[in-house]
Amino acid sequence: MSKKLLVFGGGILALFFVSQNVTAYDQPNTHPALTKAAGDFYNLSFPKNKISEEEIKLLMKGAYDEDQPPRWLNHSYDPVHNKAWVGYRTSKVWAMSSDAQQINKYQYALNPIFSEKINNEEDFYDFSYERALLDYAKGNKNRAFEALGHVMHLLEDSNVPEHTRLDIHLWWHGTESPYEKTMAKWNPQNIDVVQKLVKQREKPILLNSLDKYFDEIAGYSNGYFFSEDTIFSPKYPNPNVDFWKYENINNEFVAFGYKTDKNNAKSFRLVRQLDELNTRNLVEKTPFTLGDNLVLNDYWEKLSKDFVLHGAGVIKMFLEQAEEAKKEYERQLAFKKESKKSFLGNILGFGGGEKVDGIKLVQTVLREVEDEEKNVASSDVPGTSDDGEQARSDLQENITSSDDVASSDDVILESKTSITVVSTTTTTTTTTLAPKVLENSPQTLVIYSGGSQTPATTTTTTTVTTTTLAPSPPATETALGKVVINEIAWMGTASSSSDEWLELYNTSSKSIDVSGWKLKAQDGTPDIILASKSIDPFSFYLLERTDDDTVSDISADQIYTGTLGNSGEILELRDSGGKLQDIVSKSNSGGWYAGDNSNKKSMERVNPLASGSDSGNWSNNNGVVKNGSDAGGNLINGTPRAKNSVFVGQKPSKISNLAISSYSGQTINFSWSAPSDKDTPPANLQYEFRYATKSFDLSTDWDLASKSLGLPSVDNFGKTATHSVTIDDFNKQYFFALKTKDTDGNFSEISNQVNQTLPSAVSSLSWSMSGYNQTHSLKTSFLGPVASTSATKWGIQSLSSPPISYGQPVIASNGTVYYGASNGTTLAQLSAIAPNGTESWHYTAPSGAVIGTPVALSDNSVLFGYTTIATEFTKLSASGGAKFASAIGVINSVTVDKYGITYFTTTADKLYAIAPNGTQKWQATKDGIGGFTPIIYQDKIYITARLSGVPTFYAFDAKDGSFLWSKTMSTNSPSCCGVSDISYDSANDYLYAAADQYILKIDRNGNTLEQFVADRQNGWGYATTMVSQDSDNLVFGLDFSPSNPASKSAVYAVNKSTKEKTWAYAVDAKINKQIAIDSGGNSYFSTQNGWVYSLNQSGALNWKIDLSGTTSAYPVIGEGVLYVTLDNARLVKIGE
Repeated sequence: MSKKLLVFGGGILALFFVSQNVTAYDQPNTHPALTKAAGDFYNLSFPKNKISEEEIKLLMKGAYDEDQPPRWLNHSYDPVHNKAWVGYRTSKVWAMSSDAQQINKYQYALNPIFSEKINNEEDFYDFSYERALLDYAKGNKNRAFEALGHVMHLLEDSNVPEHTRLDIHLWWHGTESPYEKTMAKWNPQNIDVVQKLVKQREKPILLNSLDKYFDEIAGYSNGYFFSEDTIFSPKYPNPNVDFWKYENINNEFVAFGYKTDKNNAKSFRLVRQLDELNTRNLVEKTPFTLGDNLVLNDYWEKLSKDFVLHGAGVIKMFLEQAEEAKKEYERQLAFKKESKKSFLGNILGFGGGEKVDGIKLVQTVLREVEDEEKNVASSDVPGTSDDGEQARSDLQENITSSDDVASSDDVILESKTSITVVSTTTTTTTTTLAPKVLENSPQTLVIYSGGSQTPATTTTTTTVTTTTLAPSPPATETALGKVVINEIAWMGTASSSSDEWLELYNTSSKSIDVSGWKLKAQDGTPDIILASKSIDPFSFYLLERTDDDTVSDISADQIYTGTLGNSGEILELRDSGGKLQDIVSKSNSGGWYAGDNSNKKSMERVNPLASGSDSGNWSNNNGVVKNGSDAGGNLINGTPRAKNSVFVGQKPSKISNLAISSYSGQTINFSWSAPSDKDTPPANLQYEFRYATKSFDLSTDWDLASKSLGLPSVDNFGKTATHSVTIDDFNKQYFFALKTKDTDGNFSEISNQVNQTLPSAVSSLSWSMSGYNQTHSLKTSFLGPVASTSATKWGIQSLSSPPISYGQPVIASNGTVYYGASNGTTLAQLSAIAPNGTESWHYTAPSGAVIGTPVALSDNSVLFGYTTIATEFTKLSASGGAKFASAIGVINSVTVDKYGITYFTTTADKLYAIAPNGTQKWQATKDGIGGFTPIIYQDKIYITARLSGVPTFYAFDAKDGSFLWSKTMSTNSPSCCGVSDISYDSANDYLYAAADQYILKIDRNGNTLEQFVADRQNGWGYATTMVSQDSDNLVFGLDFSPSNPASKSAVYAVNKSTKEKTWAYAVDAKINKQIAIDSGGNSYFSTQNGWVYSLNQSGALNWKIDLSGTTSAYPVIGEGVLYVTLDNARLVKIGE
């Protein structure tokens, strides 16, 4: 330890500003994972006061950032001695105190991550608990949750023994922490702590101060766990080994010291004893280690659970204390307005314009909270929030385990002080075996032999020495159990009592050569040398007495001689080297453990992996499950060469490393390692993969989830498996998990869960529908072709014969352009055109139909309806395959929200909502809405209508179609005006539409409808387009010919506030339907005589191009390009 301190003191200042650091757990993986788990468990426990996913992400960000140097120098807290690493603060002080985090800026200047911030952000380095409360009180919740994430990191460090036992652990070889290094495998996607806590009906631990949380968490990790370099350290009185257990690992005995958890909970592996000394810290040698996956996984099982229980409680405490701080802060701010230079005002810092001393305020609130002596000191008391909500305890029945109960095969040695162990050599040595055993304190040593001998108990006294070791392995012979005696027909069959047979079973996943093996009764009969054969994995070896007719319809592997005594035998199976593989003993009465002579029911082994000398592991054939016939043709009451009727199968192991390897759109790719199964070959296993929009917290969640098909075969243990799932859905978070099933119907435990949020149905990077997006903003997030050199790149003809109808184009996220064309009689199709001008595919529509404006979804599929004849609302895949066609009605254009729900009207004045799979969600009816296209914003639908000739706005609830409100334009004319589709200005939160000579403006609640003349100078221009929005202006097209046939048209830009004209650009033909505006404020539009224009934000011409045709379509923008269709069904691309 002193050597490490020397290294640390001499070199750390030269190292702390680099990216590697002395970090508990793992910065990018384990810290965010534990923080997320605490947040998720808090939400499950207190569902009425949840924190948002965004707030959990801020917690995770803070937990990640806390490891930036030099912050991690203050990440230790020894609760026994109340110390930290030499020269630094305890993490408890560092976490709580704002003053403690006022670090000199030169220290941060060493880290380039912070050097730029130092002069730009006041107190950027203060992420203390006090500062988090103050940020919350001042309304800066984002920074408050981020600061709380820093505190969570420090609590997580206090959950790590290295940090509470002052074990400095650098990243150099031989000094790192095996626990932290190994637990880096856990990340926010695969951590499964919350699911386990829910199953065990655990509750958050509720305390009333951060000090208490630090003391409880650090006290547990310090007092119940070792760090690698403080195993049996005299510096710390705890933990002690409560008993030693030998476990058969790959046919070798390994000694593990076990510790009983707090509250007498399940024991766990505390330390492993090595056969040879282990070198640590370059020179130190030790016979003990934590560097064993069984030990480390036990540590994680206990420590991660303890942190999440406390961490969820910390979040609850913070929210309650933060609300109190907020109330006090607001009270003092209000009081400050009344306080000038009063004595009280000066004390509180209110006089003369001074700020509220927020940290002192927070400290006062915390003192008041502690003084209230709240009775929430442990997790045994249900926590209650201000609204009476209790921590939930009804999520699932508790699951108990008896893994640590000694079985009949355990060798138990008991001693009051110590035990003398005689080694297998001729030398006798005396060693103190039980570490930290107090005088006259009983110590139990449990040694798992895995064999068949009766437990032996020895009590001996010896001199206590300074060596602390586990007892020697048991001297009794161990049955290795690779091949076992599985079924014994000692009673013969119904045909003859002499027709005895035996069955062996290979318990392993590999073929085993049994050549020269011996199956022998201890009385010498029978005495069988097995034939030169191999037993396949998890397969049987049938021995029939005298001849092969004993089991007449199943061939024997070997014929033997020698009678089994009906009064009982002790059978031994030994391999060719003489090692004991299995032994079957007698019952206490001296007879066989099972078997029925009267009914000739065989003696069947229940569990091949359990001891053959355990009477509870044998039973009679159940008389229902049978296999084979005897020499007389009678069914045998047994199962030769088949699974026993009483066989208890082992379920496959749990998959714990399910991960999302990649994803693209709606397709998610997964990988995991193949599990093991102790009694089933991989070929007889199969996966079951499920997904749902809810996490798998309860068993019913699995039953209700969707199954994925096309799963891979189960390969050998540890081999990587992959699978892909494509979900026809959008903008939802999905959870994924899998189980493994064997042929006996045994399922493994559910794997770790991973989740993925599917993309929005509509991409913001393409003009995918009428109006550009679901709000008809008509303004893109990218630039179109601005340069004056822009020109026609190519044109493509859709139909060879002259069409009479053409379609409005839209652009998919992959650049594909979709549009429809028809000749009105025999030809109609939707075309998919690649960016290079070649046709990718086309879809043949019903003859004479006219295709409305389509919608291109983010997965490059396409939706469309028909404006004449046909009534099918249709969806095609990105490759042109039909996904559905729902007969609904005549449709013009449609709008799709981020969830893939489609909204449109039909000529029957019906408004429809269609789910992503093509099924109808709801419909609503309102006069005058037919042919208009709705917009969707914040779960509301807005649409214009022409009701009895008068423009009207309607609003509906997007969830169920219920009507919300309507507002009609004021006019003296019974049939004054046409009206455009609606558009939404998100900058000012208003809805707009054009109605002949008027522009209509209404708020989203339908309170006030404002109408003003579009051309306030002359007053006789008629709008021909929807209302587009730039930053300060409304942009629309006006036609002056109805009032003055000699006049032509113009694009107008009108200031949103003053309603006055900002600029106008005159053209010589009517302007078509929609004016597109790019991210730079450039406008793009077409005129009916076939010209296309681009104007800059000031209304000056960028370029204009004559397409030598006529068109009623408006242009749509892609990144740097523009597309428009002509009346002759020709698609034209314009680019720079």
